[in-house]
Amino acid sequence: MGHIILSVLVMVAQMERRFILERQREGIERAKLAGIYRGGNALGPRPTFAWQTSARSDDASVWALASSVLDRGVECRAEHEDLR
Repeated sequence: MGHIILSVLVMVAQMERRFILERQREGIERAKLAGIYRGGNALGPRPTFAWQTSARSDDASVWALASSVLDRGVECRAEHEDLR
């Protein structure tokens, strides 16, 4: 019985995925006709955050950024271990 239910849910998910892709293709076609979409990322380049540009400016800040991220990870891990 469980196998049948699982099969039905998989078929519904596959059908929904096809509908999503079809609507996406239609939307892209409409945007192309309107001159809005030219392929690739329609919104332009991804934004660059301040910490990314400062980290790229010199190697010392890259190491500082990496160590701060690692330190925060260790702190979070310690907090989660306390909750056990």
